[in-house]
Amino acid sequence: MQIAGLYSFANGQDYIQTKYPKHFKEITQAIKAIDANACKTKAKCYDERDSCDVLNQDIKRIVEESWLVGQERPVKGYKIEIVEEVGSIYNPVIPAIQAGNETLNYKNAVEVLSGGIRVFFNAYY
Repeated sequence: MQIAGLYSFANGQDYIQTKYPKHFKEITQAIKAIDANACKTKAKCYDERDSCDVLNQDIKRIVEESWLVGQERPVKGYKIEIVEEVGSIYNPVIPAIQAGNETLNYKNAVEVLSGGIRVFFNAYY
């Protein structure tokens, strides 16, 4: 998957890149490794697992290892949504990945990928 553009709210991308550069790099690498066409066509992996299931499991594992959340931690929660833009509608490619609590204090970033795929990331503080 090629990253076609980056958008962020309230300098969320800069904040996340500066404060959590290792995590930002890992997530960016995971996004670039996505084969969205394989997921859209319900392609199978070499071991015959569904590619969408593998994508969801791998992204969830990477995020859970990278973003530790909780009331005693600076990050209270996160939410990642990977969607396909069809006209003015966003269809989920995989189920949203989220943990912790959503708060009114958050930073977010949107990555626009080739093929109409967008990745929305919110970190709640």
